[in-house]
Amino acid sequence: MGYKHWANVGEKHDLCFVTTTIEEFIPILAVPHNAQIILSNLDFYRKKHGFLLHAYVVMPDHIHLLLQLMGRIDLTRLMADFKRYTAKQMLEWCGVLPGGDTWRDSRQDWLEVFARRGAADGERYSVWQRSFRSVPVSGRKDVLVKLEYIHNNPVRKQLVVSPDDWPYSSAAAYEGGVAAIRADLLEP
Repeated sequence: MGYKHWANVGEKHDLCFVTTTIEEFIPILAVPHNAQIILSNLDFYRKKHGFLLHAYVVMPDHIHLLLQLMGRIDLTRLMADFKRYTAKQMLEWCGVLPGGDTWRDSRQDWLEVFARRGAADGERYSVWQRSFRSVPVSGRKDVLVKLEYIHNNPVRKQLVVSPDDWPYSSAAAYEGGVAAIRADLLEP
């Protein structure tokens, strides 16, 4: 299976809409523990590298971000670091946690897929698809379209009725509520 290669943007101060996906669309991020890994690491890397995280959603098999780089790291390096570390944590979850939960059988199946995909790339495991997609966002209308797309993703996938019901999203922050991690709100 080949990868799509995108001409990603991510210059010093670009506002970017970013999407990255789990190998073979495995729903490992549907597990609350793993969704929290993503959120915790987004917050950590935001503090470490000083980017603005304007919007986010963690879906069962992918994430969408609206972020603005502030000149301390380029997007390719940021995504490589983020994906490498979150993959390590999710692989630990797959292999280390004791049984007894509803995901026990899936974990072994997922490890096998990650091992097969990793072997194809000369690695032991591959959790995330190698590539990611980023597009520049400019202008008020484009920003609003991306915010709506990100926040309505769980509604479109019929996971919730209202965007702010999804616990792994910045939607609640834009409605005056509290999101899982802080979002650097944009003026709508």
